[in-house]
This record gives sequence, C-alpha cells and structure tokens, in this order.
Amino acid sequence: MRSIIKILFGRGKMDIIRKLLRLIFLGSFLIFLIVGIIAITGIVTTWLELETSGEKIGKVTAEYVENYSKDNIKQHLQELVKNRATLISFCLEESMLEVQMMSNEMTKILQNPQNYVPRKLTIANYEKVHSGEAYLHYNQELIKSGVTDEIQQEIDLASNFEDILVALGKYYHSVMVGSKNGYVVKLDNLPNKNELLPICLEPVKTNYNVKEREWYKLGQKVTEPKFTNAYTAQLTGFNCVTCVMPYYDNSGFAGVVGIDINLEEIYEHLNATVIGETMYWFILNDSGKVIFSSEMEQNAEFEEQANIGIPEIMEKLRNGESGVESVRIGEDEKHLEEYYLAYEPIKNWGLEFGAILKTSEVIEPAQIAKDRIISQFDKSQYNLSVVFIIIAIISASVVVLLLKVMIKISVKASKKFVKPIYELIKGVRDISSGNFDKKIEIKTGDEIEHLAVSFNAMTDELKSYMENVTKVTAENEKVAAELDIAKEIQTSMLQKKFENRKEYEIYTTMKTSKDVEGGFCDFYQVDENHLLFMITDVSVKGVPAALY
Repeated sequence: MRSIIKILFGRGKMDIIRKLLRLIFLGSFLIFLIVGIIAITGIVTTWLELETSGEKIGKVTAEYVENYSKDNIKQHLQELVKNRATLISFCLEESMLEVQMMSNEMTKILQNPQNYVPRKLTIANYEKVHSGEAYLHYNQELIKSGVTDEIQQEIDLASNFEDILVALGKYYHSVMVGSKNGYVVKLDNLPNKNELLPICLEPVKTNYNVKEREWYKLGQKVTEPKFTNAYTAQLTGFNCVTCVMPYYDNSGFAGVVGIDINLEEIYEHLNATVIGETMYWFILNDSGKVIFSSEMEQNAEFEEQANIGIPEIMEKLRNGESGVESVRIGEDEKHLEEYYLAYEPIKNWGLEFGAILKTSEVIEPAQIAKDRIISQFDKSQYNLSVVFIIIAIISASVVVLLLKVMIKISVKASKKFVKPIYELIKGVRDISSGNFDKKIEIKTGDEIEHLAVSFNAMTDELKSYMENVTKVTAENEKVAAELDIAKEIQTSMLQKKFENRKEYEIYTTMKTSKDVEGGFCDFYQVDENHLLFMITDVSVKGVPAALY
C-alpha cells in the first residue's frame, strides 16, 4: 500500500504509469466522493425525515390514544350511569308498587273487618323476637294510656298483615306498618337468622316510637309512594332508604306502610361497576338533595362542595337532564379539582343518578399509554440511528476496501496497459541503434498493436531507404570524383600565362552553376594590334559537356 501511495503521490519523474494511476485514482476518487456525498446525503435526509416523521407520528398517535381514552372513559361513564339509573329505576319502581300494594291491602283490612279473622302476633315489648319473625311493638305512650278494646280490635285485624310481611320479608330487610295509634306491625331480617332482634331488648324496646321515625313522618305528608333520604336503621343497623305510603281506615288516615331498601345491596351492584378508585356516585331528589351516595357520611360534604364548584350543573341535575361534563369540585375556590361528571335521570321518580370521577385518574392511564408510545418511538429512533451508524461504518469500510482493491487492480491494469508501450520504447531504441531487423511483437488488438505494426513497416521502409541512400551515396561519390577530374581538366584548359601590355591587363576565371559545365573561353593575340577573345557554351551540362 505504501508503494502504491508513493507511486501516486511521491516526487520524481512522472512516467506513464504514475500519470495513468493518478488519473484513475482521481477519477475513481471523484466518483466515490460524488456517490458517497449523494449516499450520505440520502441517508442523513432519510434518517432526519424518519426521525421527524417518527416524532410527529409518535406525538399524534399518543395524543390520539389520550383523546380516545378520554372519550372512551366519558362514553363508558355515560353508559354506566344510564344503566345504573335504569337499574335503580327498576328497583325503585318495584318497591313503590309493592308499597302501594301494602297500602291497598292494609286499607282493605281496616275498611272491611268482617272479612278477616282476628290474629295474634308476638309483642316485642314482652316477648323475645328473632330475625324473620313478624311481631308487634307498642310505643310507651300506648302502654301508658292503655290498649283500648277498639285499638286491640284494630291490632288483631292488622295482624292479618303477617302473611304479606313474611312474603315480602324474603326480599327486603324490613317491612312495616306503623299505626297512628302508636303500634307497629313489623318484620326484620338480620344476617344471622337466629339472632334476637334489638326491638325486644333494652333500651330499644323502650325508646322505639314508630311515630317519631322519619319514614313515618314522611308518610303522613304524601298521598303516593315516596322515598326517604338515606339513614341508618335503628333496629337493623343497615344504611337504607324507606319507601312509604299512607293507608286508611273508614275515618281517614290510619297509618303508614313502608319497605326498607338496604343500600348496601345497591352499593354492591353499583360499586361492582365503578371505574377507578376515585369514582363517587350519588342520587339526588327533586329538591337537589343527595338522598344517598356511595359514601353515606360524605353526602353533606359532597353537596356543599358541588354547590361551590358546579352550581350550574346542579341546576341541570335538579331539572332531570343527562350528559357528561368536565367540572371542578372542592372545599373552596382555592381547592377545586378537575372531575368528569356524568348524570342521568331516574325516569318517573323525580330522581337523578350521577357519578363523578377525577380527571387525573382518567388521564393517568392515557398519559402512561402516551408516554409508552413516545418511549417506543424514541427507542425505535435510537435503534434506527444505531442501524444507520452501523450501515455507515460498513459502507465506509467497504468503500476503503473497494478503493484499495481498485488501486491494486488499477496498478496491475496500468502495468498491463503500459507494457506494450515499453515494448515500443525498447524497439525504438534498438532501431535507433541501427538494428533495422528488429520486429516488435504486440497483440493487444487496439491502437497500440496498430502502432507496433506501423513501427515495423516504418523499420522496413527505413532499412530500404538506408540501403538506397548508401547506393546513391556511392554513386554520388563516383560522380564527384569524375567531376573533380573534369573540373581539373576544365581548369587546366584555361590559359594561365598572360602577356600583359600597357594597354590592358588580362586574366581568366570560371564559375559554373554546377561542378562542371560546357562553358569555355580562350583568347590570344592575332597580331600586334588585335586580341582574339572566344567564349563557348555547350548546350548540356556536366562532365560530357565539359569534355566536349
């Protein structure tokens, strides 16, 4: 490689090989350079375009996933709220129908006593009552005033309601009939069927007064089935709402019938489909008050926060509208947090079911997905960069190797190309030394072979020419000798002795156009007074003319 570099770039005489190698190297280098620049430019441009496009695609995809997740959550939240509202509507409708049936049956019993046989039930004030048993309970006012015959007759008739209590008790935790006279006919279900009811134990049996219960007070004010706000039942300890309706005797209002709906069961149904950890659901009555929610103890707090953050939305809830909106809820204006609020009316009952979910919880998985997508695109771009670098290194190595191979091939090709020229040079040297028999044998099939053939032809012609020159030279030398003789003869013919007189002086000379010619002159004295001068010229030239 060093020798090649020396040949290409070293100092010294620029022979054909070096010139040819330099020409090939420079041409190849320029080609490699141009192709390399185009290739590198294409690779870099492609890489930059892929990087830019990848980044854009990553961001667009991530944003799409984020927006899709948000829209999907909102849609799912709306569908969930709608389904839950339908379920609650069905449950409430069933309870209200059964309460209406209870009111009708109790009214029928009291207004048609002749159709019923008096019946006796266990009185919880004096006897033990277990879960699932129908019983009677008297408030302290009734005990103190005494049970009159008229009230006892009513109690015995009302005890016929036992069959309905037992039938409904299979589905509800508490079913009751509260009389205006201070007694209650009731059936309670506890988790343990053999458990003794608190109603027959102190202090409950003494303090319990049906006429002071919220459900009884509400039933006195309405004429159709109505639900109480959520509360904790004194006898069973369950969180519940009570569906109530008045019943009547022949004189008018006689009492209130009611069914306790255990909110724990509703919670289980609703919470089974809760989204995330921060979801909170609630039911509003037509006054905009939370009658129960997923967290009973937070009802008042939620109402207060909702009225701070979303008063205009609360108005939509009270008006029985449906939708999904982004809202801000918090303790005060400084502590508001972003939520999604979905709401749907519970048809025909004047109630509204709603659910809220923290926006951050919705965005978090979308953000995680977005970050993962961007991370994956970044990883892909990194891998692509590594691939490009590897390709660039391999390409550079291949170019160097090809350049090295190309130089070696060029040297060999140059030597092979120049070899016939060297043969020509050697042949010329031999010819120039007088070896006209030298023949140059070159079989390249190109102009160099044609030049060798021309050299051989030229050598033959030169040999023939030299032979002719030699022959002509010999002849010329012979002629020259003859001319010298003729010249001497002709010169000797000129008169050399002159008799000069006082009247004139005379001498002879001759200048020929060639070596010798047929010109001649002579003179002599004819007499004392006359000089004869002769000039002759033969019409031809040369020795014959001179001799003639």
